[in-house]
Amino acid sequence: MKNQPFRVKEALSFGWETFKNNVKFFIILMLVLALFYILPDILADIVMARVLILGIALHIIHTLFLWLLNLGRINISLKFYDNLSTRIDDLFSCLPVFGNYVIATICYSLITMIGFILFIIPGIILSIKYCFFAYFIVDRKMGPIESLEASSRITKGAKWDIFVFGCLLTLINIAGLLALGIGLFITVPVTMLSMAYVYRKLLERVEIIPDTEEETAAPTTPHY
Repeated sequence: MKNQPFRVKEALSFGWETFKNNVKFFIILMLVLALFYILPDILADIVMARVLILGIALHIIHTLFLWLLNLGRINISLKFYDNLSTRIDDLFSCLPVFGNYVIATICYSLITMIGFILFIIPGIILSIKYCFFAYFIVDRKMGPIESLEASSRITKGAKWDIFVFGCLLTLINIAGLLALGIGLFITVPVTMLSMAYVYRKLLERVEIIPDTEEETAAPTTPHY
């Protein structure tokens, strides 16, 4: 099991099959995401051209909002893996844990930045080591430091596999971008679902035991 933390083919297959069986949902999801990613940014640029400080403030608010949407995408991906009922407004369901995510993201950025300053390779290793912190915040409602520590545990012995898989997902999304950008409506859902699959498999691999009754009650395997 340690020699193969997860199977790339199975992860991508899960992503593709889930997307294929829920095409309408993911097309709507991508349209909503495109709307929130593009229009506020354009508005902030227009405002910045007239009132610099206000424009900068709008860009900061927009960035924080995109962070919230990132948590929502993770939540949706995990729900599909767990075979739970999923809706578009699940994009905005992670507001209660958003503060933990902001703090953890700042910590993650500082850690990886220090790694890249020291040397590029340590930066890459650290970025992989702690890359699943957001999943623990969404899935297990962990705090900032706890989520980083949990990510460190599940990525132990699997960093090379995660690195290769991450490069593959990047290439897939580049291919989607080159397809006039329309391909992203397929590749983004497939890659986010595939990452949720990898997270679940890594979690099963180390069998992290929840600390609280609420976490104990939370499902970590698919429910049918």
